[in-house]
Amino acid sequence: MVSIRKLSMKSIGPFENVDFEFQKSEDGIDIHIIVGPNGTGKTTILHSLAGAFDYFQPDHVEHI
Repeated sequence: MVSIRKLSMKSIGPFENVDFEFQKSEDGIDIHIIVGPNGTGKTTILHSLAGAFDYFQPDHVEHI
């Protein structure tokens, strides 16, 4: 199983320079909820996480 512990974003969407750390729970069930008003970067965070996994797919296409 893959675990993401940290996401660093620099000059992406509304984020100039930010690190998100995802703590591991004691019971092994890790659920993280991202909330906030419209335009604060929730979708940007999810797209960044999804893009990290997509990069390793055989049919990955680099979007510039």
